[in-house]
Amino acid sequence: MACPACDANAISVASTTWQDLKASYSQYGAGLDISAPGGNCYSNTTPEGCIYSANKSGGYMWMQGTSMAAPQVTGTAAIVASKTGLRGAALRSRLETTADDKGTGGYDQTFGNGRLNSYRAVT
Repeated sequence: MACPACDANAISVASTTWQDLKASYSQYGAGLDISAPGGNCYSNTTPEGCIYSANKSGGYMWMQGTSMAAPQVTGTAAIVASKTGLRGAALRSRLETTADDKGTGGYDQTFGNGRLNSYRAVT
């Protein structure tokens, strides 16, 4: 196996912009499962839409990348699992079927099964 996301038990995550477009830095293609926001700010002048992450000096800084998108999927999966008791394939299915369809209708190699919708997945 050449990559962790290629494992059948892994959930591979692409990154989107705040406009629900594929982020320029995101991977995509066959095997993609789902997408999630990856940290692009709403604009160059306001920080409200940014994803902040702890830095080495103990503060926070604006970050972007699939490394920001994947934790959103992981966190949502954890909440769904704790609330519903779902595990494994059933948990994956819940995340994928409650995602907001983007791009070509249904599954596509840009957004996978859609952009994560944490609210719908949990409720």
